[in-house]
Amino acid sequence: MRLEAFFEKFELFADAPNAVAKMRELILDLAVRGMLIPQGSNEGTATELISAIVEERSDYAKHQSSKLNNSSPVHSQFRCIGYGRDLET
Repeated sequence: MRLEAFFEKFELFADAPNAVAKMRELILDLAVRGMLIPQGSNEGTATELISAIVEERSDYAKHQSSKLNNSSPVHSQFRCIGYGRDLET
């Protein structure tokens, strides 16, 4: 439903059974689809945002790994493993 149609038919919605629940559902649906406010041209798309997040996480993981491996000469004698992983691999 378009937002304009919602306001045109508001009185019908307001008098309907479960009106508040239905209006909340509609507003949530519009919000999830990004239809409550216009998108700014400088915001980018969801795909671009996800790509940036993935890249940032990857960079962070690389930084943490190099920090762990280079922080002390003692670390070169040990191998880091995650909890529950096979020690032989």
